[in-house]
Amino acid sequence: MAYKNENIFLPLVQKARKKKCLDKLLAGRGEWFVVQTDMFGDFPGRPTAVNDIYNFGIYPIYKNGDASIAQETEDAIVKICQQKYDDDAYLAAHALYYHISGSGPLFPMDKDRLQTAIRECIKRDEDKLKKCSKWVDTLHDTHSPRDLYHFLQLQNSIYLPLGVDLFEETRIEHEETNEIAEILQGRPVDEELLVEYPGGTIVSGVIDEIRENYDYIGIDEPLYRKREDYILHVHDVIQDGREEIGPGRLLALNSREKPKRIMDSNGNVIWGAPHNEYKGNRRRKGINLLKKIVEISMRYKMLMLVLLILIGVGVFYWGYSLVNQDTKADNMVVETNTEKSTTESSVETANTKAEEDLEKMARELDEHKKKVEEDKSIGTRTNGTVKVAPPKFEAPKDLKVRQADFKD
Repeated sequence: MAYKNENIFLPLVQKARKKKCLDKLLAGRGEWFVVQTDMFGDFPGRPTAVNDIYNFGIYPIYKNGDASIAQETEDAIVKICQQKYDDDAYLAAHALYYHISGSGPLFPMDKDRLQTAIRECIKRDEDKLKKCSKWVDTLHDTHSPRDLYHFLQLQNSIYLPLGVDLFEETRIEHEETNEIAEILQGRPVDEELLVEYPGGTIVSGVIDEIRENYDYIGIDEPLYRKREDYILHVHDVIQDGREEIGPGRLLALNSREKPKRIMDSNGNVIWGAPHNEYKGNRRRKGINLLKKIVEISMRYKMLMLVLLILIGVGVFYWGYSLVNQDTKADNMVVETNTEKSTTESSVETANTKAEEDLEKMARELDEHKKKVEEDKSIGTRTNGTVKVAPPKFEAPKDLKVRQADFKD
């Protein structure tokens, strides 16, 4: 980021070197004080803008081939410790911190020499430091330091991971490995994790580093508890919540602000309370499945092409078989209906013929009866024989009804 006053630092360092006042520039004494300025405004209540002095003044000189600036800077920090102000030790440590922190120093300095100088300054000015409240920036509660001496003890927790200890009598307790650390120790280094926080925010990322951190737990002594923080590098925000977390953020998973639960990429809980599957799981599983399909298709293009052709042929024949089965079923229905129609027609023909035969028989019986009744020779004697009338047959009156019963 470019600051509005960054162009002043190179000539300022050059001027301080010429006047042998580089120590006053790094400490911000008198006319050499530079107000910290950034996009949010000016901060006159903070120490001088040491970080900008390094980035826009000292480091460009070193990059241009003037290596002597490195030794001059180290000597200037030692010289700060020899000044007669009540905040010498704090400002010397402040100048050292901005050189060794961040992405790493551009040039090396003798940390043992600097550490010894700051320790001696703290011991010499202990009483003055305990009466000084300048630069103290802590929370306003009963446990926060109110003087610069105890504030330096608190600040020492950020120097210890960098290999610098501001106090000779520092004591360190080692924190027992917590549950999160135990679980993450057995996981693959490059495994993608899902982390859910109490406010509902769910992020994905991988463990970027295991960082040593120190918690200040002393009140009147430099006592610290050492712990190992598993730092998650956030890749994506899966679900927004109350926490303001974005891609690229570094999160300490086993710090004071612990997450609600930690999951693998499929949403299976590996630490924390069980939960109902959240909506993002289904979405993430779908995304992962699509990614795998794309990766496989790109890796095995010819195999995928053959597979797609086989699937297409299979679908075609499956559809064809269904259509063929429907056609056969329709033909069977037509044949069944035809056979049924033929059977009904045969029965109807038989019934019609039976009716005709019955009617014919009835007519013949009636004619026979009439012939017997009209025969005049009945009862006469011929050749000694009397002619007897044949039996009279008559068609039943309910012949039609019986015929109907027969048909049923």
